[in-house]
Order: sequence, then C-alpha cells, then structure tokens
Amino acid sequence: MNSLVVRAMLDTDGRLIAADEPLATLNRRAGGHIGRGFAIPQLAQLARIAIRTKAPVARPIVAGDHDHDVTMWGRFIPTPDGVRIEIADWAERPKADLPTPMEAYAQPDQGIRFDCDARLRLTRIDGNGNADMWLGRSLSELFHMVPDHDGTFPLLRGLADQRAIVGQKVRLAAGIAGIRADEILVLSAEPVSDEKHLVGFTGQVGAPMRPTEQALPGLFSIDPKLFSKRIDGALRRPLGRIIANAETISLQLDGPIRDDYARYAGDIADAGRHLLDL
Repeated sequence: MNSLVVRAMLDTDGRLIAADEPLATLNRRAGGHIGRGFAIPQLAQLARIAIRTKAPVARPIVAGDHDHDVTMWGRFIPTPDGVRIEIADWAERPKADLPTPMEAYAQPDQGIRFDCDARLRLTRIDGNGNADMWLGRSLSELFHMVPDHDGTFPLLRGLADQRAIVGQKVRLAAGIAGIRADEILVLSAEPVSDEKHLVGFTGQVGAPMRPTEQALPGLFSIDPKLFSKRIDGALRRPLGRIIANAETISLQLDGPIRDDYARYAGDIADAGRHLLDL
C-alpha cells in the first residue's frame, strides 16, 4: 500500500484540468491528456456521479493499462468549478496473463491482419490473393459489418470511445481468396495513439474462437436448465429489493429529498429492472 495521496481536478464538463503523478501517467496511457475528457472510465464515471448529485463519493476502484492493474481508494468531492479527486492506497500489480481482445475473439493463424488510420482507411493488409488492392480504401468496403443481437456495432463503439474493438462480426465483401462471402468472421482491433490523439487501429479478422472441453474444463458438464434456475433464484430476490427501495426513494414515499437524488434513485431502479429482464 502507498500512503501517498494522488490528486486531480476535473471541470464541470469532465475535462481533466490538473493531475499528480502517477494518475497523469495512467491517464496518458489510456489515451487522455490535460484539457481533454478524463480517459480512465472507472474514475470518470464516479466523477460524473459526484458532479450530478453534488455530494462526495468514496469507494475502492480497480483500473489499469495493458501491463498493470491498479487498486486504489478514491474520493470525489464536488466543487463550484467541477470535482476534486483524491486517490489513496495506490497499488500496482502485473495484469493477469489473459488473452488480448484479438486473441480472445479470432483465430490468429487463420485470418487477415490489418492496420488502418483513424478514418478506418487501410494502411496495411496481410491476406491471400489481391489483398493489396484494398490499401487506402475503407475497412467497411472490404468487410460488411454485422450488428450484434441488440442491434449495436462494436466497431462504432470502439471508434467513438477510442477503445479496443472487440468481437465485431463481419462478412467479407470481396477480394480475399479462400474465404466465402457468406462466412461470418470476427474483427477485433487495438487502438494506436500518439501522445495526444488516436491515429488508427491494428487488428485482425478471423474465424470465431470456439471453446473446447480442454480449454474450459467442466463447462459442458453443467445442466443449462439447472444453471439458469439457480441464477434466477439467486438474483431475482435481491434485485427486486433493490428496485423496490430505489423506487421508494425516487417517488419520495418516505419524505421529500433533493430532486437530483430522486433522479439518481430512479436511474438505479431502471438499471435494476434491466438486469431483472436479462
């Protein structure tokens, strides 16, 4: 544990005004810098809650970059100009050796590797046949994006948030030998940034990774119906209590409270109902 207190300051729009090391370094590794939006999502979310509720927020946090996980205790204190952040008990540890998004969602030896700029124009492509003819053209011309079950596109989320693109389903448009046009592939990519801006992505497209009994021992011995029933019983009652209590606060049934607290309780109830539906 580190007893040093690390401080930062955000304005009311969530832009980072000042930050002590090592928080400033972690923010740069996440793609942010002074004067732009806070790039560490775990901390940025709590800062928004403090600004919205005009009340201090304090809780344990786990954040990190590609190489390390960081555990910390954070306090987010609203001020007239934004929110003051105080981080204590900063501790770093090497991140677990888990697959990267690209390794987890596509077979690395059976696909196409590519680089593209921030506008998704291809700058490198390794594939069979006439792959080089696609250089300078849009990634979306080569691959038709397939939406997730909820109608969203991981590629658009990654581009908007300047984060990794994980598990974007695609179909090949044309031009790469050995791959059927109707075959569903998976595109995953990591962002590439300079010190201030996103400059592009590096990634691959390949066949979806399918789990095996050797890779996931015990997974296939579980009765799906029994598992669903156990999960339903374990979650439905506590979620119901969370929703009921949040609605009581939101509707101010036990007495008046500030409007922003009531809206926050309403958000909790909505999130609980969403989880209950899932």
